[in-house]
Amino acid sequence: MKIVISFFILLFFVSCNSDNKKSKNDISDSDFSNLKTEVNNLKDEIQNLKKSKSKFWIYYQNDLIFFDSSNFAIKLFSKRPDKQNNQFVISIPAAFTDDPKKNSNLIDGYFIENGNLISNDMNTYLSGVCIISKNRPIIIPSLNLKQARNTAVESKSSLFQQFLLLYNHKRISNLEFENKDSSKRKLLRRALVEIDNQVFIVESKGQHSIIDFQNLLVSNKVKNAIYLDMGTYSEGWYKNDDGKINSIGETMKNTDKQSNWIVFEKM
Repeated sequence: MKIVISFFILLFFVSCNSDNKKSKNDISDSDFSNLKTEVNNLKDEIQNLKKSKSKFWIYYQNDLIFFDSSNFAIKLFSKRPDKQNNQFVISIPAAFTDDPKKNSNLIDGYFIENGNLISNDMNTYLSGVCIISKNRPIIIPSLNLKQARNTAVESKSSLFQQFLLLYNHKRISNLEFENKDSSKRKLLRRALVEIDNQVFIVESKGQHSIIDFQNLLVSNKVKNAIYLDMGTYSEGWYKNDDGKINSIGETMKNTDKQSNWIVFEKM
């Protein structure tokens, strides 16, 4: 903000000097040249900030942490993303992983990666579908799962199933989830959300029941939201501007059993 204000102040002086040549007694040619140089330098700095892939993309608001995807491509992976890959800035689990005692590292629900059908395990209890096309997600109710699957395969898009939390600003009741999870159980919560045509990963700063988390999203003007795996599978990570890796999540004992990830990648 200070850079922008300084830019307009300098631009004002340059403009005044250009419009009123009689004021040259008040400002020398060298001073005027220096002002123009400063304006150009500020223009360059503003452009560099706009091009920055990491500055200002994480912020806190109303008990939520927001990870802004605006400067990144959103990708879905069935192979664990490499933390040392400089292009990746955040990685967290997306779809649920089935109980490894029953199914070894099997992704719960349909899972498609760039048109490749990784899991054909349709789950009709999961109320939402996230389709990632051209690096941007679309969050919709799972009304016709087979059609969504076929469309994603044909268009070489990515797709995963999860519980739909909000749709068109309204809380979606997920009785299967709420009964298993218990409305009184409080955990860290995480979701992929849409706000005013922008996409964020959000994580609660405190522990919430699923219904309280949905209400918190509503109070933050979220339009659409789909849940992301948490609990013992919740470990993820993000990088600071300097590349330092920070772990996020809680009760991470099943990190090694995670089966899929959503990633923000530098463009």
